[in-house]
This record gives sequence, structure tokens and C-alpha cells, in this order.
Amino acid sequence: MFSDEFLSLREMHERYANRESREEDLQMIEMLKRTINERDDLLRKLADEKRYFQMELVNRENNFNKMFNVMPNVGTINPLLANTKVNSFYKILSLLTNLLIITI
Repeated sequence: MFSDEFLSLREMHERYANRESREEDLQMIEMLKRTINERDDLLRKLADEKRYFQMELVNRENNFNKMFNVMPNVGTINPLLANTKVNSFYKILSLLTNLLIITI
């Protein structure tokens, strides 16, 4: 009796594990696969466009530099050490102020 129930339970479990997929599940799986493929294609296309525009930007910059003989040195200017007209103006102004104070 116990072994008959055990065999029956085992048989039901095997039938459950080997059951066929439902039609709705198969359709859902197929739709999700198509969606994934479409998104992969879109991502691939966007990555290609990004690469194209990056190369186009570099190409235009190189052509501009060649055309106008510009050789940019990016990051080499130190604004704190630059001898600008404003700094020169303030130096001259302070020298004149000192000179006026001394002469008065």
C-alpha cells in the first residue's frame, strides 16, 4: 500500500516534470526573444553611430587645426601665473600710488 502510493506519487512527479509547455508561455517566450533581438540591434546601431560621430569630431578637429595652423596645447596655461594686462595695470597703478604718496 505504501509502495503503491509512493510509486503513484513518483509517477505524478515525473509527469509534472515532463509536461508540455503551455501555448501562452511559448508565445510569451517568442515575443520576449524578438524584443531582446530588436533592442540588441538598436544598441548595436547606436554604438556604431556614436563611434561614427566620435571619429567625425576628431577628423573635423584635425582638419581645422591643419587648415588654420593651430596646434592646441590643452591644459598648459596656468591662469595664476599669466602676465595679463589686468595684472600689469594693477602693478602700474600701485607703483603710481606709491610714487604719489612719496612725493606728497
